[in-house]
Amino acid sequence: MIRVGLELGASWLGGVNYYRNLLDAIFTLQDRQIEPVLLLGERADADILSGFPHLEVIRSGWLDRLTPRWIGRRVWQQAFATDPFVERILRSHRIDVLSHSGVLGRRSSIPTIGWIVDFQHRQLPQLFSASERSYRDRNFGLLCDHASRVILSSEDAQRALAAFRPSCIEKSRVLRFVAQPGLVGEPTDLSALKAHYSFDGPYFLVPNQFWSHKNHGLILDALAILKQRGELPLVISTGATADHRQPRYFDTLMLKARSLGVLDAFRVLGVIPRNDLVGLMINAIALINPSRSEGWSTSVEEAKSLGKRVILSDLAVHREQAPPDAIYVDPDDSIGLADSMRLVLTSVDPDIDRARAMHARNALPGRVRDFARTYQEIVLEVIESDPGDRALHT
Repeated sequence: MIRVGLELGASWLGGVNYYRNLLDAIFTLQDRQIEPVLLLGERADADILSGFPHLEVIRSGWLDRLTPRWIGRRVWQQAFATDPFVERILRSHRIDVLSHSGVLGRRSSIPTIGWIVDFQHRQLPQLFSASERSYRDRNFGLLCDHASRVILSSEDAQRALAAFRPSCIEKSRVLRFVAQPGLVGEPTDLSALKAHYSFDGPYFLVPNQFWSHKNHGLILDALAILKQRGELPLVISTGATADHRQPRYFDTLMLKARSLGVLDAFRVLGVIPRNDLVGLMINAIALINPSRSEGWSTSVEEAKSLGKRVILSDLAVHREQAPPDAIYVDPDDSIGLADSMRLVLTSVDPDIDRARAMHARNALPGRVRDFARTYQEIVLEVIESDPGDRALHT
């Protein structure tokens, strides 16, 4: 069995969900040939593993984000394109492949699989400082130069990679992740949600972090248009309200909602328990994602897995994800979003909704296996093309 170390370095909710879904998918394979091992910082809260399958976890202070050791390790990686600190950990635990992490260096006998989430800093450079853009370019360049393979979540991101570093395309692989919303237990039922969060009636759901590129302002403009027409549907929005790149983004958004007179129709719940979020997804009229940039949207994947209708910004990656019955809107077209929201409101058909949900539920196991099988094939390809001096473990 090939032991694959995956560094849980993602701190945002979508990133944690990505790892949870990948690891659970791997364990669905009947012909599984890889043994995932999770690499985690010593300070990481055990609660972060909620919903993860039972697997070996290796903890190390070198993996604790933003600590002196972690910063020193990153500086060393940037300067020398090696990571002797983590490599020693991997060797002591007999890890064959390092995945979703940085590089170990050309001379390492442990191959690496890098992961590039998106190229947002190039698509929306105004949202990043010059130093942030430079750091991301350097980091992506290191992966391209030194990783055995580079994983991207979409063909759209692969095209962006081709523009960034054409020589990296040959070693790149597309791994479209599949979301499993039910991994953390039973979803909260609608009556409990209404009682706890004090809302009533039909609603749209926006399960996105309050980051500026998520484009929540378009929803506020659409609500203002619908209000002028004598209609004001409820929109419930969840997710963290802090954006380190634009610290005042959330406050400015709320001031805009107040000035437009739609504050009561735009309910912000913040970060909520996962079971509550899934319950809100299941019972929503539709999900809305007006984002200006995505790598491979988690909320869209969850909508696909639940069979929910979605209204999406017209991005190439959203078209690639292709959720059934999706409606696409220009991310600057507030009238188009208002019209789409009204269309969904006036065309709700419980029978069609149930049929879509049933089809999604039946298709999900096969989609999950395909996701896991593609990842396993990438790992096996790396081992076969770069066997080094490793003895595979059984």
